[in-house]
Amino acid sequence: MPLQIIFKRIVLTYTLLACSIAAGRDQTVLTLQAATELAVQDNPDLAQMQARAQAMAAIPSQEGTLPDPEISFNAMSLPVNTFNLHQEDMTQLGAGISQAIPFPGKLALREQAAAFEAEAASQSVTEVRWRLLSEVKTTWWLIFYLDRTLQIVDSNYALLQQFVEIARTKYEVGEGLQQDVLLAQLELSKLLDQQLMLKASRRNAAASLNALLDKPANSEVHLPETVVLQLPALKQENLLYQQAEISRAILEGNRLGINAAQSRLDLAKKAICQILLLMLPMGPEQTRLQALSARIC
Repeated sequence: MPLQIIFKRIVLTYTLLACSIAAGRDQTVLTLQAATELAVQDNPDLAQMQARAQAMAAIPSQEGTLPDPEISFNAMSLPVNTFNLHQEDMTQLGAGISQAIPFPGKLALREQAAAFEAEAASQSVTEVRWRLLSEVKTTWWLIFYLDRTLQIVDSNYALLQQFVEIARTKYEVGEGLQQDVLLAQLELSKLLDQQLMLKASRRNAAASLNALLDKPANSEVHLPETVVLQLPALKQENLLYQQAEISRAILEGNRLGINAAQSRLDLAKKAICQILLLMLPMGPEQTRLQALSARIC
């Protein structure tokens, strides 16, 4: 019996130790740098845009190449009941190869338009990445602010509870007024409402951050207590406008989209110049008649 009790205590001790270790792992502090790295690495929307940009990057080289050649086989006066090539004197078999050659300039315009579209897709990836990082940083700092605010509210709540006790004690001994007790309790209830609202805001912000990091919405988010903050130097308003116009990815993507549309327009203007189709027939009778034929189709 004592051995069984000792064994149960050992098992219970190891179980509690494992639970404490798991809880410690779950309470890993999420720094701002770690949050941004996780967002860029695991966000599904960003991964989708990156895969789309990679796929579009392979299109320009395909648009700039000639269409696939076509091989044709034909038979004339072939008896379908016996398929005997010597049954009829007019039986002929032939083969041919054809290659469509677009009018000069069309392939270059197609490749150019596809290149502009691929570069625009790459700029879209950059824009989505910047927006994602901006949302992650904004949400992270909101949670950090709410944590510090909750600490202040909790401290004020503890102090106000002491004031309520003091006012109640003074009223009980006849040295205070009842309105002082009621006023202190009213302020305490207001502070409690504020505390509940802050906790709800903190839960919503944590769920938003988990969504950006591709984590379950109910995952715990623990931020550091203090942050070493170095604010950048503020620039003038006109300089910020100039920098945004030059470096903003969405604007560059729109410019590339306009260039792609212009290339498509130039390509459409060449639609009156049809495709040149070269055909090389190969056969006993056709070879004697013509070696090469070309036509506009």
